[in-house]
Amino acid sequence: MFNPDPKRPLNRVIFIALGVTAIGLGLVPLRHGYLFYRNWWGGMVFGPLAIIFGVVFIVCAIFKPDIFKA
Repeated sequence: MFNPDPKRPLNRVIFIALGVTAIGLGLVPLRHGYLFYRNWWGGMVFGPLAIIFGVVFIVCAIFKPDIFKA
């Protein structure tokens, strides 16, 4: 069973990778002058919001907040 404890190193690496991916996906449309991009299912995603979620993932992985404790 998957243990979602954020204090485990593997989970922290996964959160950082997801954060970097989200930031990258948010920056690509901004570089081309757009605010939105289409995701895999065809829905519109607000680029700056994806960047904010990416930063939150990275901050949570680095500082290991206790709000995610079981």
